Amino acid sequence: MIWSRRSNLRLVGIPERKEGTDMCTFLEKWIPDVLGASNFPGPLLIERAHRIGKVTDAEAQPPARPRVEILKFLNYADKSRVMQATRMKGPILLDNQRVMFFPDISAELLKRRKVFDGVKREGLFQLENYTRPITAQYYQPITEQKYQPITAQYYQPIIAQKYQPITAQYYQQITAQYYQPIKAQKYQPITEQKYQPIIAQYYQPINEQKYQPITAQYYQQITAQYYQPITEQKYQPITAQYYQQITAQYYQPITEQKYQPIIAQYYQPIIAQ
Repeated sequence: MIWSRRSNLRLVGIPERKEGTDMCTFLEKWIPDVLGASNFPGPLLIERAHRIGKVTDAEAQPPARPRVEILKFLNYADKSRVMQATRMKGPILLDNQRVMFFPDISAELLKRRKVFDGVKREGLFQLENYTRPITAQYYQPITEQKYQPITAQYYQPIIAQKYQPITAQYYQQITAQYYQPIKAQKYQPITEQKYQPIIAQYYQPINEQKYQPITAQYYQQITAQYYQPITEQKYQPITAQYYQQITAQYYQPITEQKYQPIIAQYYQPIIAQ
C-alpha cells in the first residue's frame, strides 16, 4: 500500500475547472512551465490525475475552496524532480492563488504525524526563545561596542590628523613652493625672452628682405626686361612692317592683275553694246 503512493503528489489550490476536460494534459504542460523546463530532461508523463471530494459550486459566494488534486507520475524520478523544483522555486501562483505540492500520504500515516504537532510547535517555540537571547546578547553588543569605538577612536583621529593637514597645509605649501615659481620663472621668460628674439631676428628680416624685394624690385625688373621688350619688338613689327608687306605683295597685285582683265573683257563690251 505504501509503495503504491511513491509516485503520487497532491496539489492544493488549483481553481476548479481550470484543467478543462483533460487534467493529465493540463498538468503535463503547466508543471514544466511554472517550475522551469530546464529542471526536467524530458516530457513529464502523468499516468492519471483526479480531484478528491464532492464537486463544489464555482459560482458560490463566497467562493468555495477548490478540491485537492491527486496525480500519479509514470516515473518516480519525475515526482522527485517536481518536489525538488518546488522547494527551489518558492511560492507558486495560478490565477493569483497559491498552489502547494505535497507528497501523497495515507490517512493512517497522517494521523501518526499529527501526534507530533505539539512537540514541533514546542520545539520551535524553544528554539525561538533560545536564538533571541543569543542575538540580543552577542550580536547587538558587538555592533554597538566593537564597531563604534573603532569608528570613533581610530578613524576620526586619522581623518583629523592625516587627511586635513594634507588638504589644507600640504597642498598650499606645494602650490607656493613649486607651481608658482614654475609659472613665474619658466613660462613667462619663455614668452618674453625666448620667442620675442626669435621673432625679431628671423621673421622680421625675412619680411623686410625677402617679401618686399620680391614685390617691389623683382617684379619691376621682370616687367622691364621681359614684357616690355616683347611688346616693343614683337608686336609692333608685326603690325607695322608685316601687314604692309602682305598688303603690297598680295592684295595690290591681285587687284591690278586679276580684277582689271575681268573689267576689260566683260564689263567694257557690255557698256559699249
